[in-house]
Amino acid sequence: MTNEKTFLPAVWLHAVGANMKRQPRVPVMGGLILLGVVLGGCSKHQYLTGYYDRQGFIDAVAWRRKVETGYRPDAAAMQRLQQADSFSIRMYMATWCHDSKKWTPRLLALSPQLPLQQLELIPVDTTKRDPRGWAQRDGLRFTPTIVVLRGGRELGRIIEAPKRDGKPVRLEEALADLAAK
Repeated sequence: MTNEKTFLPAVWLHAVGANMKRQPRVPVMGGLILLGVVLGGCSKHQYLTGYYDRQGFIDAVAWRRKVETGYRPDAAAMQRLQQADSFSIRMYMATWCHDSKKWTPRLLALSPQLPLQQLELIPVDTTKRDPRGWAQRDGLRFTPTIVVLRGGRELGRIIEAPKRDGKPVRLEEALADLAAK
């Protein structure tokens, strides 16, 4: 049934039916690419997950340049932070999340100057889960979420972006507000 008018190269899949001219023609390569995008994009294991300290995370992702360049913290907020009692930070973030890509490097740039007991970075998958179930235990709904703790007690959270009274503020200002509690 193949003739010059209906012949297609091997990379095309031709739907055969009673009336060949009305059947859709779908490119095999395009179909395979689409299938790969659909299956690959839905895989929850495609992104970085696990538990990291500052250096381990920097080594695991290609954000080193973002951490090492350009973020200049507010001096007054940094002074408030440095005078605060020590605290810990548990940051839930995602390597696929645009807000995480903005705030994680900034936190990593600030962290050497903070009175931190511990900094935990917990990247989650697209379902906002992590291998140990901490995100679910802590009620994670949005990324990034920065949980500030002192002595195991939660002082507060920064969710998606730092805010004060609903208005955007710099990260170090929001951290200083929480560390002052």
